[in-house]
Amino acid sequence: MPGWITGIPWPGPDPDSITTTDLHPLIRARLPASAIAARLSTTADHVLLAAARNPAPRLLVGSPAYQRDTACQVPEILIS
Repeated sequence: MPGWITGIPWPGPDPDSITTTDLHPLIRARLPASAIAARLSTTADHVLLAAARNPAPRLLVGSPAYQRDTACQVPEILIS
């Protein structure tokens, strides 16, 4: 039933105002939700909700973005 929530002052900014263009690079940078929220002027809960609603697509192996994303990761063989 559209319109039943009109006039209610919801706390904080609208979670749908977080764009994937802004969100996905910050997630790929491995920033915590609180740091992403601070950069986007929202709450960590809204960041988590936006990320759950709009998961970042997987990067293609060999793409420049994939290489940047994995460049600082320690190979699994060195962890064990």
